[in-house]
Amino acid sequence: MKLDVMGQFDSLRFRFIAGGVAWLCFALVVAGVLVSGIYRDAVRGAMRDELGEHSFELEALLDLTKPGSPRLIRQLSDPRFSNSGSGYFWEVRREGVALLRSPSLGTASLSGPLGDGKPQLGTGSGPDGRTFVNGFPRRGPDGIPLELRVAVDQQLLEASVGNFNGALTRSLLVFAILLVLSGALLIGFGLRPLGKLRQAMADIRSGRAARITDGFPSEIAPLVADLNAMLVATGDMVKRARTGAGNLAHGLRTPLAVQMDEAQRLYDAGATAAADTMMHQCLRMQRQIDYHVARASAVGPVRVAGVNTVLGEKAGIILSALARLHRDRHLEFRIAAGVDQALAVACDPTDLGEMLSTLVDNAGKWAAHVVELRWSALPDGIVCICVDDDGPGLPAALHEQAFAIGERLDDSVPGSGLGLAIARDLARLYGGDADLAASPLGGLRAQLVLPRGN
Repeated sequence: MKLDVMGQFDSLRFRFIAGGVAWLCFALVVAGVLVSGIYRDAVRGAMRDELGEHSFELEALLDLTKPGSPRLIRQLSDPRFSNSGSGYFWEVRREGVALLRSPSLGTASLSGPLGDGKPQLGTGSGPDGRTFVNGFPRRGPDGIPLELRVAVDQQLLEASVGNFNGALTRSLLVFAILLVLSGALLIGFGLRPLGKLRQAMADIRSGRAARITDGFPSEIAPLVADLNAMLVATGDMVKRARTGAGNLAHGLRTPLAVQMDEAQRLYDAGATAAADTMMHQCLRMQRQIDYHVARASAVGPVRVAGVNTVLGEKAGIILSALARLHRDRHLEFRIAAGVDQALAVACDPTDLGEMLSTLVDNAGKWAAHVVELRWSALPDGIVCICVDDDGPGLPAALHEQAFAIGERLDDSVPGSGLGLAIARDLARLYGGDADLAASPLGGLRAQLVLPRGN
């Protein structure tokens, strides 16, 4: 079975899943950006508050009683100001000269804005790059202003945000996978009635069921009812059409018989040319009527639903009957060894009998010794039935001509020339076909293709 890629892309399941995945990706990206921004703002706010607390502590611990020489009563309580590379710094400067600095700052200096009497938060530079700085001025005992700065390296913020974004991305990916899987399961569960309806229609086409059973959701139940009503209406319509065609054909037989009788009178009167022309046309009309009557009487797909025919059983009956019909020629009618006797086709027994008897009888007319029937199941749910004979065969150029209505390739053999045409029409009514080919027995092979049954 070939994979219909475009059909898969055009399915409701693919549309629901693709649309859901696209919307989910968009929503998760927006959510990730928003959550990351909120976290960044929260970290910045926490750093701002922390710098404010450290600034108040630095101001409280600064001893300005000795003019020109401020000192720190003790180190700040946060040990990170004492560790090199911690990213936390403070510095006291006067007129551009550093008077005091945290051990973590080493020999570097801090820069950044100073508030006008109040602390001001901004960005500056530090030993490792850009920093968040809280700076504020204070006047010393000698009247010379001091510059106090407390700073945090921006890399700490970026590292914290980066770690959070990584964890957030992994969490959103897991969340997205779970949502896609649960969505696919939900969509599959929601579309199960459509799959059930599709299987029900396949059962009807294959002959396993005659109608669609109940048990569908309320949204699909009206469609199921309409389909069942359509099946019934189609069957009734075909039956009426078949009856009408039969009545029309029977109605034409009487005037046609009158015309043939008149042709015979002309012949008796000596008008042989006119009589031959009239009789020839009457015979053509007779063959057309016989063809359409036989075709109209076929059950066809009206009774496909729920009907199967086992090939082994039907073939045995037909071969037995035709062996008696051709007993004067001592032909062997047989079923090939190794075939699956239980294989069934989705075809009415009457129609299958009509097709097989036509093909087997035609083979019997030309066979020298053997007529062999074989069949096999093929991919895509079809069955190929072959009728072989060991007769003279038929040129390939005439294979298609043999199916023409009323066509007789040899008038020495009795027949109406309608059998092959009716057999092909019946096969096509069931979605199959019939054709001719060279037989491995040396004669002609008639091939009949029908849908496989249950």
